[in-house]
Amino acid sequence: QLTNADRPAAAREIVLFLVLHFLTTGERFEMERWRCSDVLPCRKRIIVGPFSPLGLDIGSVSDEWESPAISLSALFTPPRKH
Repeated sequence: QLTNADRPAAAREIVLFLVLHFLTTGERFEMERWRCSDVLPCRKRIIVGPFSPLGLDIGSVSDEWESPAISLSALFTPPRKH
């Protein structure tokens, strides 16, 4: 369950994070599959990861489908003072 300051990450945010991490460190980020906030017209949710010898895996699954290898991605957005 996410806190008030957290929200599920979009697939493009996760991919950008993974690319920037690789460019900065030269290492692939070790991860399982992460469920994103993006939903396809067929109502399947985008999942990102893990890396394979062919590159980064991007796919989709139903929200009803559960697996210990799929986690919910989250972004923490700190509150801003106005």
